[in-house]
Amino acid sequence: MLLKQFLLGTLLALTSVAALTNPDTNDRGVEAGDDEVSRGVIICPKGQTSNRKTGKCECPKGKELNYKTGECECPKGKGPNSKTGECECPKGKELNYKTGECECPKGKGPNSKTGECECPKGKELNYKTGECECPKGKGPNSKTGECECPKGKELNYKTGECECPKGRKPHRKTGECECPESQTPNRKTGKCECPKGKKPNHKTGECECPKGQQMDPKTKQCKKCKGQMIWDSYKQKCSCPKGKKFDPYTWQCKGGGHYD
Repeated sequence: MLLKQFLLGTLLALTSVAALTNPDTNDRGVEAGDDEVSRGVIICPKGQTSNRKTGKCECPKGKELNYKTGECECPKGKGPNSKTGECECPKGKELNYKTGECECPKGKGPNSKTGECECPKGKELNYKTGECECPKGKGPNSKTGECECPKGKELNYKTGECECPKGRKPHRKTGECECPESQTPNRKTGKCECPKGKKPNHKTGECECPKGQQMDPKTKQCKKCKGQMIWDSYKQKCSCPKGKKFDPYTWQCKGGGHYD
């Protein structure tokens, strides 16, 4: 009985000594926390950092605080870079360093629905240069910049292409509209016309003399052979038919010979 009491007393003494030499871990945490407060350490939410001067938590440069979610986000119109996380303009837009906003490059505009930059109506994107250009065959107006047909051509509203006005054809080399051979433009109307006394061939457009007449190479005028005379294409003049001769008194062709 005395032995049991001795052993119990010894055990209690050892426990008291351990408590004195090893303070509770919770007490150490409080002391450490008090030490951090005394040093001015601030624990900020994820994504924010403490400002050394003001002691407040702030979003990194270029980002804004969303007061609803408490998170730092890129300003409207920008997005985070997939590698660096920094805010940048979306693909196809450029930063305006004066306003700090993302804008479409010069010559383009945002789509009303998607917001993506695109060429204005009537222009096409040149994938090599990245610039908006007028379609082939058109050019920009010097004042408005809108694409239009070159001088002398008209727009075909069905095909959208520039064509020569009716009665004209494009020059093989220059592409400029010109009158068919032997026709000239009217100074007032601008339309192609044949010389007086001639009419355009409905197929070729070339000027021809009316039926029964031929063009005199000397006068460049249509000439109608008198009487029974016919046009001699070899001599390029009016002659009597073969076997007949011209009578200068009557201006008639009479039998015998072939002269005029």
